[in-house]
Amino acid sequence: VVLPVGQFAQYRELYSKLWSECVSSDEKAMLIILQLSWDAISWRGFNLVKDLRSRFASCDHLQRTGVDSGDNASEPLRPRGCGDVSISEASAVGVWSDFVLAAGTALPKVVLLACAVATLLLAASFGAPVAAGKLLLTVALPLVWVYGAAVWYFGGAPISR
Repeated sequence: VVLPVGQFAQYRELYSKLWSECVSSDEKAMLIILQLSWDAISWRGFNLVKDLRSRFASCDHLQRTGVDSGDNASEPLRPRGCGDVSISEASAVGVWSDFVLAAGTALPKVVLLACAVATLLLAASFGAPVAAGKLLLTVALPLVWVYGAAVWYFGGAPISR
């Protein structure tokens, strides 16, 4: 592709400005900023973060350059496909995605632990394990139902119709 001289100069100037803004002075680090046309703090944004991280992880995956036997076993590990490049993602969407996924994973465990501790404390305090068991059912059953209904609803069941 041959560009006219004026167009080449325009692109060269634009590229030089971008280079000075996105690349460190020692040319060992680069910053890329994505400006999305949609709200990134959503499931769509969370999926984007997941996809980027999986692609970055495949780029950071290490493999031996030689056969794993004899003298070759001591050869250094090198990243496959990306040279000596190390890639990472840092964003508000990434933080929110990590928070939502961690909270969603921990929530059932926390609810079960709270119900178990409350039942044991009530049984020990009042000396009535049957009453504590009945209280557990009257608290745990509605909690499980509400949690299940929330997962069903926000998981897309009525929304997708």
